[in-house]
Amino acid sequence: MEKHNNDEKSIKNITNNFGGATIFNMVMNQTSNNMFSDNGNTESDDQQEHGKERIYSDAEVARAIETICGDGLPLNSKKRWGGVYWYLRWACNYPVNIADFCRRVKGLPFSGVLAYDCDYNNLRPWGTVSFMNQDARQLDMVKPSKMDEPAFYDCRTVVTALQNALTEARQAPVDSTALAIR
Repeated sequence: MEKHNNDEKSIKNITNNFGGATIFNMVMNQTSNNMFSDNGNTESDDQQEHGKERIYSDAEVARAIETICGDGLPLNSKKRWGGVYWYLRWACNYPVNIADFCRRVKGLPFSGVLAYDCDYNNLRPWGTVSFMNQDARQLDMVKPSKMDEPAFYDCRTVVTALQNALTEARQAPVDSTALAIR
């Protein structure tokens, strides 16, 4: 247990000298479930969120994405996956690394093929957008830069739709036949 505290303090001291909380948060997000586990548990981010159960199951996330994806819906192009990326990293502890995020999404139990799939090349530019380091669950508190405002409004539309779809997915019964097909 003592090693855990010393390692965390060391990282805090290093990151305070090289960019502060943003780097610390990125390091902690990537290592929190493995490197700093108090009980020796090495479950991955897929199985737990900083010692807690996930907020939404993979099936609920898959159903929610299917609900908002398609022509005339909020997720109506590959470029709009930025909103899904932003929300799932904060709400469900999905990977910050875009390649890992895409692999994680591709592993979800979708009932069919998405109209617009998660694509690394289309998500890559979202990694540098200023507001991605702010919590997507608190949209009213997010202050994008002037340059990033158009991207923020696109993401806000997708985030809001995804939040609503996740709430509905939580309440809807699971279609076990669709999951069994995969």
